[in-house]
This record gives sequence, C-alpha cells and structure tokens, in this order.
Amino acid sequence: MADDGRSPVMVAIDTDLDSTEFKVGVARGFWRLVEARFPFYIFAVTQQASSGPGKEYFFRFELNGYPAVGPKALIWDLEKAQPLETPLRPNHNQVQREAFKDWGDHTVYRPWERCSGAHNNWNTTYSKLAWNPTRNLTYPLNDLYQILNRGGG
Repeated sequence: MADDGRSPVMVAIDTDLDSTEFKVGVARGFWRLVEARFPFYIFAVTQQASSGPGKEYFFRFELNGYPAVGPKALIWDLEKAQPLETPLRPNHNQVQREAFKDWGDHTVYRPWERCSGAHNNWNTTYSKLAWNPTRNLTYPLNDLYQILNRGGG
C-alpha cells in the first residue's frame, strides 16, 4: 500500500490520469475520463469529424493488476452498460474492422489489450504494440484515437 493508504495500482492509475500527456489529450479533445469506479474506468475517445463536432466512442477499461498487466478494454455502450453491439462499432476501414470486431471476448482486438494481447503470441509478433509495465494509460487511449481517426468516419 502507498503511504496514503492507496494500493500501488491506484497510485499508478492516479499518476497516469494526472500526467501532462493525459491532460494534453483531454485539452485537445482526443479523450476524456467519463467514470471511475475502481477497477473500472470508462473513457470517451473522439472520432473527429471534418465539420462539426466529432463522435465519441466509449471504452471500459478494467485495471486490476495495472500496470503489471495491461487494461482489459471493451468498446462500450454507455447507455446500456454493456459492450457496444457489433453493427454500431466503427468499421470505416480494415484497421477499425479488425480492432473492433467481435472476436468472442468483446474486448478490443489490439496487442496491448490484456485478453487479445495474449492471443496468438502477439507479445513477440507485435512487440512494439504489446503492453509492458513502462507504458501508461495514454498509450491505449492514443492507439484508440489513432484507429478512430484513420480515414473514413
């Protein structure tokens, strides 16, 4: 436990949320924290529009064991409090279709993600994208932002 009674996991999460990198993403409108109820944190990530306001997609991160293990990340329906139905997920290009497909676990299909990252030996195949404890929460948020804003949308 930290000196103030918080667990090392909570200290790591709070440090990430208080970081300049996270705050810059918020200020630029890339992402924002919607809800925090440990171990679950819901973030909105913006898909920019060419004109007018962008569309937000919500991601529910489970952060037990963080940062030793990466987040378990689901694309989330905030109103229904469940994974976003597949037809409503971003699918404007192959990268989006692959990242947000329903592969049976409902989690985002990315090497940094706790469930899919362990799939098919991704830690070695995609080592530059895989989770490691030196990364922080802005890493998956930035990856999701980049995916949402790659052509289309």
